[in-house]
Amino acid sequence: MPGGGSYNLATTVHLVGRFLDFGAPRCRFGNWSGDAGVVTSATTAWCSKPAFPASAKNAPGAYPLYFSPNGVCFTTTGAEFITYNAQIN
Repeated sequence: MPGGGSYNLATTVHLVGRFLDFGAPRCRFGNWSGDAGVVTSATTAWCSKPAFPASAKNAPGAYPLYFSPNGVCFTTTGAEFITYNAQIN
């Protein structure tokens, strides 16, 4: 997993833990949800971090990472994704 990146750059994160797949896995980074993720095994998942809005440039820091096996019910992973205020084009 990249543990951090630019606030405005969409990226894929790799998660290791225990995962269930109810057909629509998804991650949330703070208040922002990414596109659909993929559970590749009982211990591995991939999620997409969305590009955060311009307002997030002034709020760099650690955002809690949540996982949902169905895209609706999220639970904490104990991980954080750190954003930087450097804009990437």
